Amino acid sequence: MSANQLNNMIETAVTRMREMVNTDLVVGAPIDLGGGASAVPVCKVSVGFGSAGSDIPNKSNAEVFGGGTGAGVSVVPIAFLVTTRNGEVKILQLDTIGTTADNIVRTVPDVIDKVSDLVMSFKENKTQE
Repeated sequence: MSANQLNNMIETAVTRMREMVNTDLVVGAPIDLGGGASAVPVCKVSVGFGSAGSDIPNKSNAEVFGGGTGAGVSVVPIAFLVTTRNGEVKILQLDTIGTTADNIVRTVPDVIDKVSDLVMSFKENKTQE
C-alpha cells in the first residue's frame, strides 16, 4: 500500500510542476515596443524534484506510511528576441557571463552574418567585372 501512496504523491507533484512550467515560461508572449517593434522574452528554466517515503514501524498491524515530495522551479530571464519595424530580428542578451559553449552559441549569428555579407560582396564584385 505504501508504494501506491508514494506513487500518488509523485504523480501529484509532477502534475503541479507541469501546470507551472510550460513553453510560455521559456519563450514568453511578445511585448509591443511601439513603432512596429516588439520583444519576446527568453528565459532559462531549472527544475528540481525529490521524493521519499517509508513504512513506519508500529505496535499494531495497521500499515502506517510517512512520505513527502518537493519540487522547485527557477525562472531566469536571459535574453530578448527584438524585432525591429523593418523585420530584422536581433538577440539582446542580458547575461554576458557564460561558459565557452554559451559564448560560441552567442557568436554564431554574427559569424553567419559576416560570412553572408562577405559572400554577397564577392558575388557583387564578380557580376560587376
